Amino acid sequence: MGAARVYLGGTAMDTVADVTILGASANAQLGESVARLGDVDGDGADDFLVGAFNESSGLGAARVYLGGAGLDEVADIELLGSDPSAGYFGYSVAGAGDVNGDGGQDIIVGAYNESAGLGTARIYLGTSGPVADDTAADTGADDADEGEDEDDGDDHGGCGDGHDGHGGHGDGHGDGHGTHGGHSGHGGHGGHGEGEGTHGGDHGHGGHSGRGRT
Repeated sequence: MGAARVYLGGTAMDTVADVTILGASANAQLGESVARLGDVDGDGADDFLVGAFNESSGLGAARVYLGGAGLDEVADIELLGSDPSAGYFGYSVAGAGDVNGDGGQDIIVGAYNESAGLGTARIYLGTSGPVADDTAADTGADDADEGEDEDDGDDHGGCGDGHDGHGGHGDGHGDGHGTHGGHSGHGGHGGHGEGEGTHGGDHGHGGHSGRGRT
C-alpha cells in the first residue's frame, strides 16, 4: 500500500504526522517517490506530488496535493498511467520549474517500463492562477518523451524544481514555516542538490529525484 506523511513546521512541530496519505490499493507502493512542486495553483502555498507506481497492477499513478489551510490526505489532482501492462507510471516524480515561461510551476512524471520498456516521461504544465480541484485541472500530459531503445529505459532520474525523492522543505501549509514530506517505500532516492537537496542511496533503476533548487 505505502504511505507518505507530512509534518508541518513551526514552533509547535513534533513527531506526529499532521497529514498521512495512504496508497489506494494493496501493493500500490505509494511514497516510492515524492517531490516538492512549489506553488502549482498560485495561492501562495507550496504544493507536493506523490507517486504510486504499482497502483492498478502497475498502471501507476501520481497525485498532486495542494498546500494551504485546507491541506488534507485527499489528492487535488490525480494523474494516471496509460500502459496497462505494468508501465509503472509515477516511479519517479519531480517539479520541472516553469518550462514554458508562463509563470506556472510544471511537473514531470516518469514511467520507466511503458512502451515495452522504452520508458516515458510526461510533462504537465501548471498555471499561474488558481486551480480549484481535479475537475478543473488539465490531467493530460502536455509533452511526452519516450526512450530511444530498451537499454535506455533504465535511466529514471527526474530533473526539475523539486528536492530529492524524500520531499522538499517548502511551506505546504501556508504558515510561513517549512513542511517536511515523509517518505515510505524501498530504499533511498539519489538526488543532486543545488540548494537543500541531499544524496540518498541508489535503488532499483537509478535515482528518483529532481535537481533541488532553493
